[in-house]
Amino acid sequence: MNFLKKELKTEHIDNCAFVYENNQILSNPDISYREIEESLSHFEKKDKKKLNYVAVELVQNVIKHHDKTYDKNVDSVFAIHRKENRILMFTGNVINKIQFEKLKKQIDKINSLNEIELQDFYKFTLNEIGYTEKGGAGLGLIDITRKSKTKLTYAVKKISDDYIYFYNIVFYTLFSGTSQN
Repeated sequence: MNFLKKELKTEHIDNCAFVYENNQILSNPDISYREIEESLSHFEKKDKKKLNYVAVELVQNVIKHHDKTYDKNVDSVFAIHRKENRILMFTGNVINKIQFEKLKKQIDKINSLNEIELQDFYKFTLNEIGYTEKGGAGLGLIDITRKSKTKLTYAVKKISDDYIYFYNIVFYTLFSGTSQN
């Protein structure tokens, strides 16, 4: 996590409220989804619904795009951290550099759009592009942006000449600023 702290220029990644490591996400996603939903259960209804949606999209991205051809055992990660009225969620997984270049273009495109343009891009992607070879329509990152109302953030760490470790980072400001306790 030290790499991510440095990249985000923040120290508040320690003491995450929820962490999945050691490829638990890849081995049993149904359990992951239930535990994530449970970890978000104390938030206000409006926040909980959006947070759960974003969390599921992040986990699905790891499951669909983790590069299994990398021959070293490198764990995927998913974490949720709360500091005051902000939530930080992030995933980390191995992807190849070619896939990263495509992903970077998609993220840059999404981040360049305002709210109305993003909605139009969502409709275009849904209706015109169709499903990818991995089974998605490419809507996950668009949905994450729409639900979190923030630009997509990421960090990368080179792990070989052909592979990187990709961190997908989402900041979410709580609607209510509080949780139900």
